[in-house]
Amino acid sequence: MTFFEGKEGILSVYDDTLREKKPIQAWSDFDAMRETLGENFMTTYPEKRTAKNIYFHCITRKTPTSLELQKSNAKNLRDMRFMMREKLKTEINIYGNKVAFISFKSVKPFAVIVEDEGISHTLRSVWSELWHALSGK
Repeated sequence: MTFFEGKEGILSVYDDTLREKKPIQAWSDFDAMRETLGENFMTTYPEKRTAKNIYFHCITRKTPTSLELQKSNAKNLRDMRFMMREKLKTEINIYGNKVAFISFKSVKPFAVIVEDEGISHTLRSVWSELWHALSGK
């Protein structure tokens, strides 16, 4: 388990997802992500991920931000399904044998990577159940 602090720490976690080169299943809050990491990240990270041919499947809230991002899903190797819930204010990325928990808190944002085959398998199974129950519209 590795702990990362602040915006720079969170960016290190996203760099780890690029190094792993594995498909990513996620629960995402794009509004909170934009608030913490900025507009530039919203463009550059998907470009880097796409250049490495890494697919990103996420469960997210239906917001103006996610609907705008959805327009570039095919170009950015991204697929979204929507849930109708309150703000998540977090992101969970499952990739390879790792799970990244990211908190986009305005004060002291942080992230944790847990590398464990059992934990990643269990969370991927739960994610898959929800993914199949949700619509992409």
